[in-house]
Amino acid sequence: MEKIKQHSIFISLILYFGIALLLAEVIYLGVSRCIDTTMLNLLDPKPDSLIFQGNMLITLSNSGSPNDSMSSVTSPSLFQLLRIVKTISPILIFGVSILLAAFIYHKIKLKKQFDLLQYGMDKIANQDLDFKLECHNKDEIGMLCNSFDHMREELQNTFQKLWEAEEKQNLLFRAFTHDLRTPLTILKGNNDVIRYLLNSKDQKENIKKSLNLSDDAIQRIEVYTNALKNFKDIDQWELQSTPVHLFELKENLIHQNQIWKKDTNKNFEVESNSEAECYFDPVLIQLVLDKLIENAMRFAKSKVSVIMHLEDKQLTFVIKDNGDGFSPEALKCASDIFYSTDKARDHSGIGLAIANKLLDKYNSHIVISNSKDGGAVVSFSINVEN
Repeated sequence: MEKIKQHSIFISLILYFGIALLLAEVIYLGVSRCIDTTMLNLLDPKPDSLIFQGNMLITLSNSGSPNDSMSSVTSPSLFQLLRIVKTISPILIFGVSILLAAFIYHKIKLKKQFDLLQYGMDKIANQDLDFKLECHNKDEIGMLCNSFDHMREELQNTFQKLWEAEEKQNLLFRAFTHDLRTPLTILKGNNDVIRYLLNSKDQKENIKKSLNLSDDAIQRIEVYTNALKNFKDIDQWELQSTPVHLFELKENLIHQNQIWKKDTNKNFEVESNSEAECYFDPVLIQLVLDKLIENAMRFAKSKVSVIMHLEDKQLTFVIKDNGDGFSPEALKCASDIFYSTDKARDHSGIGLAIANKLLDKYNSHIVISNSKDGGAVVSFSINVEN
């Protein structure tokens, strides 16, 4: 039976009906012989054989010639019934055999595979592609089931890619709309500082620093809005390396976080072992630093420090806080998308994940740990040109 399953539909059909007709022929011959024997036993005297010619009964001897004496029927009603049964038995036997062969053929050869296809179509209609059609038959319908399953896999892969693309775009949107708050906060605070400085004498240099910080914040807003307009996801970010003085970056961070300090009342320090000029993408690095410093400010008890260390052509940033540090779970999951220990206060948990995605452009990543004093330590390194 298993071998028949592997044949084509046409060959299997011939085999099923051929076997059915052969069995029907054998059954018919057996039934016909039994009826003939019974009819002979109903004749007296019993002839050697008999034939019907129309309504006439002819009895034959062993020589094949008609008997000289007339045989009489001992049970005419039973004899007539047997004659009718013999007449219709071929129709019944062959008809039942063909119907039975068709039923078995449908049940074994077709029904299971059609049910499998219907199951797959119902699943797809319900937008569920997480299933698999397993069909081991090698006939045309088996090939159709395998092609259907291949189509399902292609659909699943296509929808998975579309879903991932949509997730990346949503992630980009959430990241940049979230990070717009930082330069806007800087601009707002800077305006207050500039208004105060304008009323004081000999504050030209401080006003210049404040305006530079505002220019930097405006540039970042322009980059974010341009990214939201043109990028499909963060992977499309193109590095724009420009000369950056580490001293100016340090001063900007200090000035920027003096504005944050008004809201958090936490100390902020920046250390650097170099004031050299380096080439890297300042907007990308500032975006990463904003995320890491914002996280540190949120969890620090009273102090956050940033350390910049330049050695050869590698620039390392280390952000420390004196909070409770990372929990064992956070050390494993902190950079996962949407992981957050502070969701109750509208923190979605995308900060470190976005920072990691951005650092992919430098083939770098964030390293998180706890200091000996218990606070959190987050660091990353990039290759720069002097």
